[in-house]
Amino acid sequence: MRSIDWRQINWPAVALNTLYVIALTLGAAFLAQIFGLAQWSEFDAALTVTIALIVVWVAYRVATRAGQEPLIHGLLIGILVAVTNLLLNYLTTGLSVAVVAGFLLQALAGLMGGRMAQRVMEGSA
Repeated sequence: MRSIDWRQINWPAVALNTLYVIALTLGAAFLAQIFGLAQWSEFDAALTVTIALIVVWVAYRVATRAGQEPLIHGLLIGILVAVTNLLLNYLTTGLSVAVVAGFLLQALAGLMGGRMAQRVMEGSA
């Protein structure tokens, strides 16, 4: 197993894209409140899956652009988004099994985006 070169991580890209995903999440939740979608019983599950798909896309995009350590870039974005959403849920509605499952789904989505980028980069090299 090779060691991770933490100096190769593009920290500004990870932070900014994490904030981008969080802003999209908060915007979607705000619009759902305005249009009454938040009362839909499956809204939380749909939002969690949507966030995970966005995390895959953003993690893939950042990891391919970074060029180095794509798996770690994707994983970091997934974990940071998941921790932020977990904290927001804890502070607003409390924790539940669904919230913890969403945490794991978002972290795995970041890992999947990083892995997809790694495979693309290995194929092009």
